[in-house]
Amino acid sequence: MRRIAMIMGLALPVAAQAQPVMDRETCRAGWQTVNAAMGQAERFQTIEPKVTDDGWCRIDRSVADLRDKDFSELEWRATGVTQAIEASGFPESLEARFSGIDMIEAFGMDLPQERAGAMAGLTVLAERNPETLDFAIQAMDFDFGALGAAKFSLIGGGIDLSGLKRMQITIGGLRIREAALSLDTTPDLSRALSAGLAGQQQLALMREVIRALPDDTVSEESRAALVAFLEAAPAQDGTLELRATSEAGLGMIQLAGGGMKLGESVSDEDVKDAAALLLSGVRIEATWIPRD
Repeated sequence: MRRIAMIMGLALPVAAQAQPVMDRETCRAGWQTVNAAMGQAERFQTIEPKVTDDGWCRIDRSVADLRDKDFSELEWRATGVTQAIEASGFPESLEARFSGIDMIEAFGMDLPQERAGAMAGLTVLAERNPETLDFAIQAMDFDFGALGAAKFSLIGGGIDLSGLKRMQITIGGLRIREAALSLDTTPDLSRALSAGLAGQQQLALMREVIRALPDDTVSEESRAALVAFLEAAPAQDGTLELRATSEAGLGMIQLAGGGMKLGESVSDEDVKDAAALLLSGVRIEATWIPRD
């Protein structure tokens, strides 16, 4: 999971190197830039990427030294990139499709032996508005096959992504106004996703944090849904719908402020206080529908 997340974080600005018409050299340059940032440029110096008839840049095992921890195929394309090329920034839109992601090797999921070899796919759609500076991840969809699926979206603003220097300077001003998650999960997927949340003690604390949130942050119905979802751990089987909105926007500075209370030794009350600070001004809506 960490590797794919890192790839996506790098792939977004790299797509700014694309030309209005995707060609082999553009594909090669974009791919090599991603891997140079990851310290792996030498692995991919000799790739010969493909360009599909409908304008997708394709990287697969036939043209690149992809390993089990990578993916079997990536297709991406960008639009509205002329200004982005000049400013080394983010294009007006980006589409990326990963397939053949080994869920054990790439995501590090702890799956039962019978699930060995399970593959996942990832689709990302992102865009920015150069006038309003709004930024949106319209979709970040994970397809886990028979194990389930997860869909994430985000709308934010207040950050100039047209140039990397401006992006670095203004990253603290990013305002996330809306975020949504839809998780269709099975017991095997739930166990794999929650492997890092070791023990019933942490789950119990998470439930207490939810119960302690003020009513203007989460309604009783949504609170009950989140608690029920956590109580079903670590083998949830059903669909979780989660949506968070904030008129003012949830900022990176706010995130840092919430985390500052979490030192090496913290009490449960510290965690609850930090959550209340982090989610101040945020409205959370949630539903949890167990599978029959």
